[in-house]
Amino acid sequence: MKLGTHFREPARVVMHLNEGFTQIVLERCVNNGMAGDYALMEVPTERIPVHLRAISSRFLLIWTALHPETQDSETVIRVAMDQQFRVEELSGA
Repeated sequence: MKLGTHFREPARVVMHLNEGFTQIVLERCVNNGMAGDYALMEVPTERIPVHLRAISSRFLLIWTALHPETQDSETVIRVAMDQQFRVEELSGA
């Protein structure tokens, strides 16, 4: 597994999905002509602190792009994806 670009983006909770995931929108992509006017991501809900899980809660989402290699097993990829997200509170949020 190779690590790629590091990202730190303000995000907002949109909705909770089945199987323990939360859909978030990256705020800097909303209505700016990028990514079809918004960029949605699915983040494991357990990575988001309980007090930031409410719909419309805002936080800083931190993650690193992952580049799986042919020898990486499905388990290795799933573990890496599960652990790639980190959430921090936005100052002044």
